[in-house]
Amino acid sequence: MTEALSPKTPAIISVFAGRIADTGHDPKPIMKEAKAIMAAKPNVELLWASPRELYNIYEAEECGSDIITVSHDI
Repeated sequence: MTEALSPKTPAIISVFAGRIADTGHDPKPIMKEAKAIMAAKPNVELLWASPRELYNIYEAEECGSDIITVSHDI
């Protein structure tokens, strides 16, 4: 997944965790796996996209997400 990324260029990998949850699947295992894969690329950040509720902020932190997009209503 990260092989195509240059080790010199900062990058953000955006995973639409909220949309994963919409399908009935828990996004946390996927986010944790993504973070583990990205460990080899310290210049890459993980973004938890499309949160659905306030609790997702805590879940994103638990999974090691570096960034979360949060709408004003959350």
